[in-house]
Amino acid sequence: MGTLIIVSTEEEARTALSLVGNNRFPRSFGRGSLIFAQNKIYLAISLEAEFYLEKNIPGWKNPLYKFISKDGYSGGAKYFIDNFKIVYSELGNEYYKYVRDRIGFFLQDFERSYDFGEKVINYFKPKKIITFGLEDYPGYSINNGTLIPHAFFLLSRKKNIKYRKISINSRREFKLRQSVGNIYKFLNGLKRNKIRNGKILMLIPPSKFLEMEEFISDIKKSGLDVIFLTYGLTFSQRKVLKSFTCEFWEKERLYDKEIWEESKIIESHLIKEHAWNKFSHPRFDEDKFASKFIKAKISQVIRNEFREIGADIILARKIITGSGINLLVTFTDPDTKCLTFISGAKEAGVETISIEHGGSLAPIPYPLPLSNKHILWSKKTSELFFSNFYTNDGRPLGKKKVLIGESPFDTNIEVNSKSQKPDKIKILFLATIHYFDPGLTIYWEKRLFSLLLNSDINVEISIRLHPFQNRRNFTALVNKYPQKCKFSDFNSLNEALKDADVIIFENTTAGVYSLLSGKPTVFFNPYNKTDMFGVGKFDRSFSVLSENDLQLGLVAFLKETRLDFVSRDKIRFAKEYFGKGNVRKLNKLINILRTYENK
Repeated sequence: MGTLIIVSTEEEARTALSLVGNNRFPRSFGRGSLIFAQNKIYLAISLEAEFYLEKNIPGWKNPLYKFISKDGYSGGAKYFIDNFKIVYSELGNEYYKYVRDRIGFFLQDFERSYDFGEKVINYFKPKKIITFGLEDYPGYSINNGTLIPHAFFLLSRKKNIKYRKISINSRREFKLRQSVGNIYKFLNGLKRNKIRNGKILMLIPPSKFLEMEEFISDIKKSGLDVIFLTYGLTFSQRKVLKSFTCEFWEKERLYDKEIWEESKIIESHLIKEHAWNKFSHPRFDEDKFASKFIKAKISQVIRNEFREIGADIILARKIITGSGINLLVTFTDPDTKCLTFISGAKEAGVETISIEHGGSLAPIPYPLPLSNKHILWSKKTSELFFSNFYTNDGRPLGKKKVLIGESPFDTNIEVNSKSQKPDKIKILFLATIHYFDPGLTIYWEKRLFSLLLNSDINVEISIRLHPFQNRRNFTALVNKYPQKCKFSDFNSLNEALKDADVIIFENTTAGVYSLLSGKPTVFFNPYNKTDMFGVGKFDRSFSVLSENDLQLGLVAFLKETRLDFVSRDKIRFAKEYFGKGNVRKLNKLINILRTYENK
């Protein structure tokens, strides 16, 4: 056939139509309906690109959904285990533990994208492939984009297919934001903090810190000697945290010239090792193009990220050994931002404890906490945690490492109900980052919004994303339904819940949190068809786990549900999940910390 064109944004789709043109497409994608000698096949890998092409190519239907895996495990989890094992065995240097998971995520997405590309090419047999500039996504590519265009480029080299790359300037805005962020980070670092002595060092990312005002207040009342350390604050986050009336330090304000000089030594040592040249991936070793691409990514991670990782290693040692710390408490173990401090504490013989910061329930292998002890919120979260045995190294966390505490995050929600059914039902959609085939999430989220917004129910949907989630596909939905769809990221979660009549949530702990409102809820997980939280039992929540649930059940549920009813069973379940009683207490967590404070 002719040309296969991969587009991931509206601008790319517009540019491609302008430069390449299009054919009038038949409505089906059967082989007999295609004119192989002349056809131009557009493959859209985002909703904004898809919606643009639908408007501008008569009869065009996105072939993306023909090639995605409808099975969540096949579309995600199966790519993790082997790739993480390879990374752990190939990158043996002690320092590489800080980036192994990051490279593992990259490899799983690359292999999945590669398989997708092969399926498409084998089906269409293009004579030419066109993609746009191959954007680099730092760290976890799957959070911010996809490696599908990279896979098509590499497969075109391997299969000797003509290839053309079109460059556009749409990514300047992203680079400008990144540059502004780096300048702000630099200026912030000019204002120094001074660390005092203390017995407990609590390392908290800003997003979690903002949700812990009650817990911080209880720590102060308890008399525990805690140093609060955070990082990467925005101006608005710093303003809110200052209202907590607690003393806290920012990691960026603790770096000095000596730390950066020492970190250069670590970085140069790792660069001299050239570990990327020795890296072996069994599947791609004979594929010189793919192998070179993988090695270049590992080289990039080492060159770009180890300067800051090295600085954190040295800073952690200085704080822990110089401040009389007896206990390190973290909230995102084993994220790189806290792993350097965990390693520094263990070197100094200091006890380490991590506190559960969200549900570990996704059907993907998750990295295990590396602290000496791990505090789960309740017996309920403990059951759910140990039911998930997908781990990066193939083993679960030892039960002896687990303590049962409670959630440190604020759970005070104003429980109220509507006096009567409103003319317009306000729906809050709580989204999260998925590690499935990107096309699978696009397919189901598009189906959900189309069903709701084209039904005979008058609804308005507010979308609330995970803090690090890519907005692109949801922006396309908001633009397509501007009168009925909007974002709700700028209000607090409590404010968003208070304003909603119904909450639809994906696999996110924020969804269980929403049960505290007692309002009607829908658990949306047709991706792998599993009710991980158990919220479907006893009618705590309507669950959409299949096509039938969506097509036949959801609209009926919205029509029949009583919006003036507050479910006490939902509230009870959520309190049990977060380890909360009817009276707000944090004795469990405070007592655990007090036990280790003087050890």
